Amino acid sequence: MEEKRLHKFITSKAGTPYSDERLNQDMKALYESGLVDDVNLKAEPDGNAVRVIGTLRTRPPLGPDPPFILGNMAFSDLRLFKASKLKTAAATDAQRENACRLIEKYYRNHGYKNARVSVVYPWGKTQREDRQWVLKVDEGGKTPVDPFKKAN
Repeated sequence: MEEKRLHKFITSKAGTPYSDERLNQDMKALYESGLVDDVNLKAEPDGNAVRVIGTLRTRPPLGPDPPFILGNMAFSDLRLFKASKLKTAAATDAQRENACRLIEKYYRNHGYKNARVSVVYPWGKTQREDRQWVLKVDEGGKTPVDPFKKAN
């Protein structure tokens, strides 16, 4: 994880007056960034100054891998990713929405008439990175075939 990316969420800087409130805001901003799983910032006296020490565990980026798909039981992640026609997890909002519609169409073509797919941001939408999203599938159950209905 690039330090520069993380530093933009921290307002506590060398030479600025120390504030507990600012330190708490920095921790909150780091969590909300979606870039870290765990963060701990603490202040220690250092002569006439205060030293801020931080430890954190970064979250792995989704990178060029396929996006996570949650809730699918009938079809594999790979099969749904292919149906979505996405090339990478780094996609625009329009591409994500189109992927949802294509996966819903795939489900409907296989008898799941009530399937719904949506894009969710499990780590929050504030200051999110484009790769921090998942596809959430609600399969809606397979629609039974009416044996007496005439096929088109």
